[in-house]
Amino acid sequence: MNLLAEGRAIPAYLAQELDVTQEWVKNRLHELTRLGLVRRRYRGLYELDVD
Repeated sequence: MNLLAEGRAIPAYLAQELDVTQEWVKNRLHELTRLGLVRRRYRGLYELDVD
């Protein structure tokens, strides 16, 4: 969440920065999107949902 607070990001970048797999990041982003905490802006680009 801290990385997304800095701006939009793709799963590959988040995985690299967090030293985890892209699959792990994608699963977490899916869950965070479902909870309304993160928004998918474009294909593969995510940001915090601040609305």
